[in-house]
Amino acid sequence: MREMFKDFQIEGRTYRVEKFSVQDGAWLWFFFSARMKTPDLHDALSLISEAEFQQIADKVFAKTFFLSPDTALPVPVRHASGKVVDELLASDSMAYFDLMFQAIGFNLAPFFERALKEAKTEEKQ
Repeated sequence: MREMFKDFQIEGRTYRVEKFSVQDGAWLWFFFSARMKTPDLHDALSLISEAEFQQIADKVFAKTFFLSPDTALPVPVRHASGKVVDELLASDSMAYFDLMFQAIGFNLAPFFERALKEAKTEEKQ
């Protein structure tokens, strides 16, 4: 059965990332695959503009929540205005990037797995 969400630990805090819509997932895959020389997300992220980064962050953090240890209820990490309201993500660029990277990886893992499998098949031929 397909995972609909995955929890990640970032600096002792638990975040829940939900699956992207099929449209957003497909768009992100086409977006990254058009920029990738290898199936390496770090490479693709290094080739995007600030506006593209913001567009991706908007999609990622719309599906990302902090799990409060007090209530265990998912709390959005960004306000609808786009402002980061989670205290760690608002103050730590590396935590922000780590969570963004994990969320993209979780959502695009099937695409990356397929690309790697196809690349290995081509190498054998």
